[in-house]
Amino acid sequence: MPAAATSDATPPTLPTLLIVDDTSSAREVLRSLFAPICHVLEATTGEEALRLAATEPVDLVLLDVVLPDLDGLSVARRLRELHPEAHLPIVLVTAFADRAHRLAGLQAGVDDFIAKPFDLGEVELRVRAFLRSRALWVEREALRRTLEEVDARKDELAAILVHDLRNPLAGLLANLKLLEFEALTPDMKESVDGATAAADRLKALVDDLLDVRGLEAGVLRAIRAPTALRPLVDAVVRELSPMATAQGLSLVADPGADLTVDLDADLVRRALANLVVNALRYAPDGDTVRVGATADATKITCTVCDRSTGLPESEAPLLFGRFGATELRRRGARHDIGLGLHLARLVAEAHGGHALLTVDAAGTTLGIVLPRSQPV
Repeated sequence: MPAAATSDATPPTLPTLLIVDDTSSAREVLRSLFAPICHVLEATTGEEALRLAATEPVDLVLLDVVLPDLDGLSVARRLRELHPEAHLPIVLVTAFADRAHRLAGLQAGVDDFIAKPFDLGEVELRVRAFLRSRALWVEREALRRTLEEVDARKDELAAILVHDLRNPLAGLLANLKLLEFEALTPDMKESVDGATAAADRLKALVDDLLDVRGLEAGVLRAIRAPTALRPLVDAVVRELSPMATAQGLSLVADPGADLTVDLDADLVRRALANLVVNALRYAPDGDTVRVGATADATKITCTVCDRSTGLPESEAPLLFGRFGATELRRRGARHDIGLGLHLARLVAEAHGGHALLTVDAAGTTLGIVLPRSQPV
């Protein structure tokens, strides 16, 4: 006769039920009812119940109102203070079933009531329902912690990869720049120029990844310093005009206030450049993309305008979101924006401002709005 099969599986852990009642007969009845499905703890006073709840992983509390020291409502309030974030069901066992006592119980954090003398069938059904709810909460919290750990590891890996990309990328760019001084045939020069442009775009993407991570983590902060607006805009236009020309577009700086304001020039320049790159990607053929910056008594506004009209203003939260490209594709929009506009929003928020999107018959304006002074 074959031997009986054995299992190495760990038996499931029973939920813990805390019964708080100074009447031994009531505790005995409840213990007998729930011992097969729970690990049962018993307390005869409120203070004893609180000590147990502070040291044991309790999943449900059956709490009598009348206790020799603290009343049940006080115990319920203290339990909520002990476990402010936990979904700990507390069921009050009471002979007082009037509305005033129920309201007082709800204010104390009680989840349900069982009237004395209690019906064992009702008690069992309610306890089982709350234990199921508690088990689902525990499972959800475990999943949340796992996802947070995976997300943290993913971010760490991304940061390591991005940092490791910077050195070989810098070397590649340096060598491509050296080739520009060599005697090259027109075809070779065109290839070198294309490779340099691709490497520059890759460097910009790496920088965006680093800055987004730093801004989201609060490690990278906006450091304001006196900055002339017009030269900042002109620098962005000079940098990206070759890209515009290659796409059959014009890129111009709008005449704006020739003012000096306090902002983080490097971050704002990066944000404005990303706004321009997005506009160049979706502007109609032959369009003129306008880049401007103005200031008044309370705010600084940097804008990029083109004649595209394909995106409604209601999509602004997605457009500037971390996963905006994915969400917009799901909705059928043609924008595929990567991290560039998300970085622009983070730069605005680092200054205490916000991102801007307006769409009308004349076209689309993307921008960032910064307060003139840093909010305290």
